[in-house]
Amino acid sequence: MLGAAWLLDIVLVAQGTLAMYSAPAALTASYNVGAMAAVMYAMQVLSGIMVAMSYVASDAAFHALDHMLRESTYGWLVRMVHSNGASAVFCALYSHVLRSWCYGVTAYVLPAVWLLGIVLWVLMMGVAFLGYVLPWGLMSYWALTVITNLMTVIPLVGQDVLTYSWGGYYISGLTIQRMFCVHYLLPFVVAAVLTGHLLALHVMGSGGPSVVPASTVDGESFVVYYYKDLYVVGCLAGCISVLLMCYPDTLHHPDNHCYVDRYVTPKHIVPEWYFLPFYSMLRACSIKVVGVLLLGVAVLLYTLLLVVATEHHHSRCVHTLAEAGAHSSMLLILGVLGQCSPVYPYVDVSGWVTAVAVSTHILF
Repeated sequence: MLGAAWLLDIVLVAQGTLAMYSAPAALTASYNVGAMAAVMYAMQVLSGIMVAMSYVASDAAFHALDHMLRESTYGWLVRMVHSNGASAVFCALYSHVLRSWCYGVTAYVLPAVWLLGIVLWVLMMGVAFLGYVLPWGLMSYWALTVITNLMTVIPLVGQDVLTYSWGGYYISGLTIQRMFCVHYLLPFVVAAVLTGHLLALHVMGSGGPSVVPASTVDGESFVVYYYKDLYVVGCLAGCISVLLMCYPDTLHHPDNHCYVDRYVTPKHIVPEWYFLPFYSMLRACSIKVVGVLLLGVAVLLYTLLLVVATEHHHSRCVHTLAEAGAHSSMLLILGVLGQCSPVYPYVDVSGWVTAVAVSTHILF
């Protein structure tokens, strides 16, 4: 009897969450990018498990993935889905945040929803970076060298932490094993935080456009809006299909198709496109400690965005479309500058735009 009652409770909770959950009447298709990000993340987990079946966490990683790409049945498709799927996840994630900015949703949601979303963003960036390292191409090796050396800014124990992360005094096959282990396990942590994010959203509620306040009193059953999820996910699936079939390597750097050579440095070390704005901020600082602190301040500003918006919500609309456009434009400019060569005037302009973006974020 206890087992039957427990099962009934689960069914009732699932029904209330998936079907009977009251959604605002002002719900638009722009709200479906959150569901789109979740679907793309699930695709990443499934394709990642399939790639892991052929992966070798050693110096032979490059050749193992090359064999999968050329010799395995549909191995090229699985690997391209996984490598390009990361871009799809971040595209949906950034669109999800942009919708919050444009609609001023941060003034309506409770801190738990926003903070869990920030944690998700940081964790996904960690997973994506480790995934960028694992192919063991030339760009992967030097990107790992640059980013892991940021650990040396930790007072007193920075060098020891770096040595332990590498598994020695230089990057080797043991380093790949450790990065692969974390890359494989961290998505399960992301799934747990994502579950908490959804539960907090359904318990505490979401926000609507600043001109149409969200309300669950006059809302409709959430199941009515599922067709919008299917429409948005279908559009993204079509775009990804075109990318995979026609331009599978467009988002990848050519140097990463070369095997690791510790004595050859790429002319320009470039991360994936979704890291470019923050890489541009880091590169604009000639002092390593200042660059790391600047990245931490950037994350902290996004964390405090909800608090600032809530305090000033009653006096004025903090995140209007113009302000969201200004912040997005500055991040876009930083992204473009991040893929340029680290020479004058690109580095100097990156510093100026970074200063303007941070100061404007604090003022708003």
